[in-house]
Amino acid sequence: MPRILIVDDDRETCQFMAELLGRADREIDSAYEPQSALALVQSHPFDLVISDINLNAEQSGLDILRAFRRANPGGQVLLISGFGTLETAIDAVRAGAFDYISKPFNIGEVKETVERALAQSRGGAEAPAPAREQGPPALLGRTAPMLVVYKQ
Repeated sequence: MPRILIVDDDRETCQFMAELLGRADREIDSAYEPQSALALVQSHPFDLVISDINLNAEQSGLDILRAFRRANPGGQVLLISGFGTLETAIDAVRAGAFDYISKPFNIGEVKETVERALAQSRGGAEAPAPAREQGPPALLGRTAPMLVVYKQ
């Protein structure tokens, strides 16, 4: 059964994400402060950690990412932020994040990204991202190599 940890200092965001991603075949835990999240990632084998980058604390989502990757190299981390920039996304991917999503959330994008991260965490090949709808130009492809291309 996949195990997911959601980390955000905003309890409503944690609750929203837990409801959005909750299924009978998943176990979802939440932490509202980095210290709690760091203790959980050291003591429990999560398949996926979803963390806000900007937590109202000394530690950030990047600190949680690094601690989780040391404790669980096969697990994945999805970082989220309400103040996303290209530079932040690049830093997140370089630090080992599976992906980076900006608030406000696109529910379909969140669900699809979580499914791909869980598939990769379980040792499978990453599922291809779905085709995106027509609309204004956006940052497409957020893998590490693509972020480097966009930065240039």
